[in-house]
Amino acid sequence: MDYSVVLGLTLVVVFFSSWLSLQRLHHVLMQLGCVALPSARGLHSQPIPRGGGIVIALWGILAIWLVPSSSDGSIYGYLLVAAGLLVVSLIGFADDRSNNLSTTTRLSVHFTASALVVAGCSIITALDAFVILGLPIIVVAVFLTIVGAWSINAMNFMDGSDALVASQVVLTTLIFNIFALSNDIDLRHFAMLTVVGLSTLGFLVKNLPPATMFLGDVGSGFLGLAIVVFVITTTPAVWWSLPVALILYSLFIMDTFVTLSRRMLRGELPTNAHREHAYQRIVQRSNRHADALVVNTCYLLLVAVPLSFFTIHRDLTSVMAVVISFVLAGTLVLLTPSVSAQTQTR
Repeated sequence: MDYSVVLGLTLVVVFFSSWLSLQRLHHVLMQLGCVALPSARGLHSQPIPRGGGIVIALWGILAIWLVPSSSDGSIYGYLLVAAGLLVVSLIGFADDRSNNLSTTTRLSVHFTASALVVAGCSIITALDAFVILGLPIIVVAVFLTIVGAWSINAMNFMDGSDALVASQVVLTTLIFNIFALSNDIDLRHFAMLTVVGLSTLGFLVKNLPPATMFLGDVGSGFLGLAIVVFVITTTPAVWWSLPVALILYSLFIMDTFVTLSRRMLRGELPTNAHREHAYQRIVQRSNRHADALVVNTCYLLLVAVPLSFFTIHRDLTSVMAVVISFVLAGTLVLLTPSVSAQTQTR
């Protein structure tokens, strides 16, 4: 059977299975105690089940085997990547249930999961595409491991408003595939991302404002690391995967970076609960989760997509396009009005 037919049938199964499993999953999560309670960090006033991202994680781990390999011993690479994604999903699910895991425990597991993923990716496809200034491969591998752990936590930080992360993943998946089709890129390079995106689309039905289910750490942690897997494995064959990923996620990256920098400069611990992200300030001012969703979508379509297009067609160098996206995203974050104490307590 033709590969495109097999992939098409797989994607149909992925979407409908994710969508149909949600209703049953809602009750299971409640019974297991995976419930997000109102907190100093959250933007919700009532308990909502979390952990819906478990469906996305399961499909994503299975989709690892769709990643094209350039190595004869790739089976070991696939196993390591699957193990890393499974580890980060399990620690996320454990935290969704208990909500009392220490920061040290979570970060240790995140770095372990990221290291497994990077080791696996280095077997599936060499890390040569990420070597700059003649740095040794081991230095590159350590750097990518740190990036992976950071991505896990950044995605978790951004998963605080209805549909924000889920819609970002769905839209960026669609954008990547459109760019691939318009540039005659083999869609097999994006097969894993597409499976993850479609399973996330099935979940999005329950996560749109007002959300009746959250991704949970199991979902946000998995997605943060899965994006790193996608970039590492596709960049050797599709040179623009890395810069386009940075551009499309620039608002997420800068919202996390600017917020954490502000807090650390004030001497505050970055792990303490807060509502200072730009998207949180938007929701608090309007009391509508949809507003943060609209701002993020507009930035993605009106700023990030054109910059990505110019990068792919070399109208801008990839470095210049990434820098411009970071500057614009950072400016948007800095210009987002702060929230008064009266607004915070309403």
